[in-house]
Amino acid sequence: MMKWPSVKLCLLFWAILFAVLFIMGEIIDLGVRKSNYSHYYKINLLANKRADPEIAVFGSSVGEVGIDPRVIENITGKRTYNYSIDGTRFLQYRGLVKELNESSASCKLVIFTETFFSLTKVDQLTEADRYMAHIRNNSIYESLYDVQPELAWKLKYIPFYKFVVMKHPYYKASILGLKSWIKNILPDDSLKGYTPKYRTWETGLDSINKSSKPVTIILDSITIEKYRLTIRELKHKGRKVLIIIPPVHKDGLALLPNLDVLRKALSSFEEEGVYFRDYSVNGISEDKSYFYNNSHLNDAGAKKFSGLLAGDINKLLREGGQ
Repeated sequence: MMKWPSVKLCLLFWAILFAVLFIMGEIIDLGVRKSNYSHYYKINLLANKRADPEIAVFGSSVGEVGIDPRVIENITGKRTYNYSIDGTRFLQYRGLVKELNESSASCKLVIFTETFFSLTKVDQLTEADRYMAHIRNNSIYESLYDVQPELAWKLKYIPFYKFVVMKHPYYKASILGLKSWIKNILPDDSLKGYTPKYRTWETGLDSINKSSKPVTIILDSITIEKYRLTIRELKHKGRKVLIIIPPVHKDGLALLPNLDVLRKALSSFEEEGVYFRDYSVNGISEDKSYFYNNSHLNDAGAKKFSGLLAGDINKLLREGGQ
């Protein structure tokens, strides 16, 4: 007759398994928090309160690939960093802005780089695992909770749920982070958060544009109010805020017939003492050689636009005597 293990042995087994998984998870998270890999590094800089530029850029991929901080630094003489993260709308990156605002002693100007979906309703996080190592950070947790509360709550409070969400890049970031930490390797941060795209206009995009239906922009009132609150928090710390819409190719603009809805909403924040600049229609918008798709600039386009933006930043800072 088969003999079943005792209750004590079963409890011991589960206690050991729990401890192993807990330690493993903590080591993986530690590696990510020390990592210089991809977007994890940007999040680490902010969550670990090591971000202190004079000009900080936030946004989604249109900001990430479209604004070169080095060009802005050369023209303005102000230390600049691009914290934009692809696919990330305002509600999700709001916690990162809050971390910068609470810790930076030098930041004079915060730039929000917005596109047609920035203020629309969102109920699903983009690449939630990028933020998991800092889920205990209140600012980051709250911004994730605003978008997808159930997932954010599980990540913070259910043991080992993170293993369900982890993707290959998370493990890679952890391994690279642990190696860098052990060997005390400093990050190569020469691009200052900028992700250049050395690409030309995508093949077949002209045909896709001709057959695509226009996009209707519907703004979310809750997102707009949180945007307003974030602006007030930044202004309270004496920081200037610049909201921009970067260049959009004219073919892409044709698919956004009610973009004025977004323009009007963003310009309304000027009542809060911020600056709004709409670059969606300008000379860059006419030239495909500056884009690789409707709303994303390639490296040549980013450098040209960054020079234009830097000139306006200089004017803005002079207005404030900075």
